[in-house]
Amino acid sequence: MTLHQSASFYGVNSRPLERTPGEYKYLSSKNDILAYYEAVRDNLLATGRVRYFALSEAKVDGPQPHQFKSLVTGAISAVSDSAKIVDATYTRGEIPSIHGAHLRYSVAEGVDLVPINDLPSRAASADWACYCIVGAGKTSMDAVIWLLNNGVAAEHIKWITPNDSWLQVREASTPPFFLGQGLTTKALFDLADALYPTLDNMTHDSLVSALETAGIFVRVDPNVEPSKFKGAVISWSELEQLRGVRDAGGIVRLGRVQELMTTLDGTRVRFENDILELPKLTLFVDCSADGNKQLPVVPVFGGTKITLQPIDALLSGSAAAIAHLEARAVPDAEKRRLASVVISRWASGANARRDIARAFYQSVVSKEAWKQDREFSGWFTTSRTFAEAHSIGRLNSIWEILKRPKTALRLVKMNQKLAPALRRVCIQEGGDC
Repeated sequence: MTLHQSASFYGVNSRPLERTPGEYKYLSSKNDILAYYEAVRDNLLATGRVRYFALSEAKVDGPQPHQFKSLVTGAISAVSDSAKIVDATYTRGEIPSIHGAHLRYSVAEGVDLVPINDLPSRAASADWACYCIVGAGKTSMDAVIWLLNNGVAAEHIKWITPNDSWLQVREASTPPFFLGQGLTTKALFDLADALYPTLDNMTHDSLVSALETAGIFVRVDPNVEPSKFKGAVISWSELEQLRGVRDAGGIVRLGRVQELMTTLDGTRVRFENDILELPKLTLFVDCSADGNKQLPVVPVFGGTKITLQPIDALLSGSAAAIAHLEARAVPDAEKRRLASVVISRWASGANARRDIARAFYQSVVSKEAWKQDREFSGWFTTSRTFAEAHSIGRLNSIWEILKRPKTALRLVKMNQKLAPALRRVCIQEGGDC
């Protein structure tokens, strides 16, 4: 598996993660990422300003003094009462290898079930007649694509998807971008052409339809209305692979799994109101953990505690921005003001399209507030963890405008009207911005 988006967005400002600067299509592997952060850690330790306590358990929610304990020696260390605690665990998701399938459905003895981490080794352990992927999120898509890339025919894959999701197209959000807009020129101009005619009377339906028309959002099956959006990113080629499984009849939309069991002739999946019969040699792959849960928003800067949350569409940029704000010599009230909008990355149910409009609105108003602060604006527009730092040059921008002047004019007008239009949309049907 690799990163889902360009490596140019990830990591720290002082050290590129991509192999060479400007290699925007590079998606780092697990080994790349581990080596990168090991080097970052060693550089920080070499300064003498950082201490690192590996394999430790922290207890920071109880009364002071805050403490952490070494899981190797049992030694307990106290944290200064004046220290700020950075909680990077609040938004962590569940993963199948830790939050097992038994927490969500019953698994009878004799059923071959593994978390996705074990898929490569178990796939090679037998001549499986069927691979059944349980779960509808990005992890399940990665499992399906891995199987296809390793020679498994689409006809041998079953993919249980209780919900369909809106997906972001990787090619539309891979730098370089048009004037810091976070989209490629083609995607942005196509969006302007699709959205502009409906802007004055925009609805959440017309917004998401314009995103789909512009090739920024997609769905696996154009005939099925998605009820989820969690920011998953996919390429056009990967989308075609998933649609190949659909075309082979491999997508199962019978609801959530209640039980996996064996029978005399095969294996059986029981849903609330239905049954799916599968061959005896079926390997089930659990991808059903909630990797991106909906959580209540709490203050990012809360006295002596900093709680990491997305204040930008890019999570790496959010963490960098929070760190930069904390390092500035400004009052806590100013930090809280600039980090007051937590971007919603979760949409569900009948109002998924409205929730998407809300996330777009939050991102627009947050960036507008940042741009009013000269120092902060100067920093984030040059930080590699933000889209604004990966724009095409001015001369290239002029050339793109000359190729589509009418669309460029539409884009200018759209940007002027977008924030109030998004606000109208996200409060439709009783929504909240």
